[in-house]
Amino acid sequence: GLALFAYVPTTLTSGVTLVTSALGNGVMALMLTVTTNILGVFTVPFILNAVLLSAPGGDSGGTDTDMAETAGKLLLKLIISIIIPMGVGKATREFVEQAPSFTTKYKTELGLTNNSCLIAIVWMSISNSRGKLVRESALNIFVIVVAGVLLHLFFLTMNWVMTTAVMKIPEAERRAVLLMTSQKTLPVAVTIIAYLDEARWGAKGLIAIPCIVGHVSQLFIDAYIASIWAGQDPKEIDERNAAKRAGVGAEEAESKAERGASSEARVGVAAAGGEVKA
Repeated sequence: GLALFAYVPTTLTSGVTLVTSALGNGVMALMLTVTTNILGVFTVPFILNAVLLSAPGGDSGGTDTDMAETAGKLLLKLIISIIIPMGVGKATREFVEQAPSFTTKYKTELGLTNNSCLIAIVWMSISNSRGKLVRESALNIFVIVVAGVLLHLFFLTMNWVMTTAVMKIPEAERRAVLLMTSQKTLPVAVTIIAYLDEARWGAKGLIAIPCIVGHVSQLFIDAYIASIWAGQDPKEIDERNAAKRAGVGAEEAESKAERGASSEARVGVAAAGGEVKA
C-alpha cells in the first residue's frame, strides 16, 4: 500500500485548492494535476508491477512477459475507469451548452457526491478485509500509520530542497510545485487497489490503510503550510530575494575590485623595487 501511494500522481482537487489559498500559482497547480494524472495512468501500472514483483515476497520468478501482461491488464482497466470518463466529461463541457452552468450551479452537490463515492469504495475495501485487520497486531498498524505520515514529510523535504536551494524558482510557482509534487491522489490509488489480485497481493483493506493515512495527513500538514503562506505575499518575497542576490553580487564585485587593486599595488611595488635596484 505504501509503495502504491508513493507512485500514484498528485491530488485532483485538494492540491489546487491549497495552492490557491496559499497565494501560489493556481494555473501551474492545475497544469501539474492534469498532466501527472494523465501520464500516471500509463506509467503507474508498469512501475508498480515492477516494484511489487522485485520486493521481498513478490513473485520474482515471473517472466518479463508475465510482468508486461499484468501491467497491461491494469493499464487497460485504468484507461476504461479514468481516461475515458474524463474524456467524456471534458467533451460534455465543451459541446453541451448547459453543462458549464449546471456544474457551476451544483458544484457543491457534485463534489459531495464524488467524495461520498470515494468514501464508500474505501469503506467497502476495509470492511471486506475486516477479519485480517482484526488479526493484525497494533504495532503493525501503528508502523503503517507512521510510515504514511513520514512518506509525505519526506516528499516535502526533498521538494523544498529542489525548489528553494537548487532551482530557486519564483515564490508563487515554488509554492505550487512544492505542494503539488508532494501530494498523492487517493482516488487513483483506491481505483488501482480495487483491480489488484487479493489472492496474490494480500487484503485490499490492509493495502488501503497507508493510502488513507497518507492522504489525510497530507491534507492536515499542507493546510497548515498554506495557512502560513496565506499571510506572506509572494511578490514581496521575490523582491527580498532579488535584493539579497543583488547585495551578494555587489559584495562579490567589490571584493573582486579590492583584490584587483591589491594585485596592481603589489605589481607597482615590485616594479618600483626593480627600478631602485637598477
